[in-house]
Amino acid sequence: SPFVVITGESGMAVIGYVSELKLGSIKVGDEYTVYSWETGNTTTAKVAEISPYPAENFNSWTNGNSNVSWYPFTAYMESAEGFTPGFGVEMTPVVEEEEGEVIVLEKVYVRSDEKGNYVLKEDENGRLERADVTVKSTSEAGYLQILSGLSTTDRIAFPYGNKAVVGMKTTDKPPISLF
Repeated sequence: SPFVVITGESGMAVIGYVSELKLGSIKVGDEYTVYSWETGNTTTAKVAEISPYPAENFNSWTNGNSNVSWYPFTAYMESAEGFTPGFGVEMTPVVEEEEGEVIVLEKVYVRSDEKGNYVLKEDENGRLERADVTVKSTSEAGYLQILSGLSTTDRIAFPYGNKAVVGMKTTDKPPISLF
């Protein structure tokens, strides 16, 4: 009979790279969808380790900033069926579905001061009021997701200029005539 039996699991580790600009958005335990260009198979991988050091001589073909460093991370796929070691794959983060409607605003509508982020919205009397909001960055640089403090039925104002002040009467008319 055998003295030692060595067994392995059917999974596989895959290495991905994250830009230093997005390094704060990835953590151990995050899930990625892994797609094999060779076979068309798809599976899920969990991030097991993120290197604290940037990769040497890594070139990204993305349209992003070419002057940033890229950090390798290792993700583990429990099912490696249809994946071949050494072949490239495409990895995309698994995004959890938000319950209800998602509010996304251009950054120019969200102001901030020592108290935090806020928008100017119409109150029940047709006047502007400050509404403190919690925000989250989006993948689009000019936009923010509103997590709390605003509903999809609220009416907001462009918060700049001498007429955009708390207590000002709201109107549906444009501020200037285009003709």
